[in-house]
Amino acid sequence: RVALLQGEDPAETINFLLDFISTPGIGSFLAHDPTPDLRALRIPALAIFGGTDLQVPPAQNSAPMEAALAASQSPTHAVVTFDGHNHLFQRSETGRVEEYGRIETTVEEEVLGFVTRWIVGLD
Repeated sequence: RVALLQGEDPAETINFLLDFISTPGIGSFLAHDPTPDLRALRIPALAIFGGTDLQVPPAQNSAPMEAALAASQSPTHAVVTFDGHNHLFQRSETGRVEEYGRIETTVEEEVLGFVTRWIVGLD
């Protein structure tokens, strides 16, 4: 929905977005504060973000994630941002959803390798 950017009447887009966020599943998802759940962790935890992610922006999410995990009883944790990667952990220029289908890689090897090494304790 890019009506706002194309000079069209934004009413349809606004109504679509209001309908979308008012559904029970999305509404509860958007209202959920994960902080208590993160603080309750007692297991190793890894959080990864894409630097160009527009859906879960690391600038907004990584510091609170780090703070919550630091306050947890997790024996080890890491919060890592992969610069130049989108929400799907593909290398991207803009992070926009329209870019997803034009990128041949599903998930970058760099990300998969890091996660694998972290799980087995090498990172």
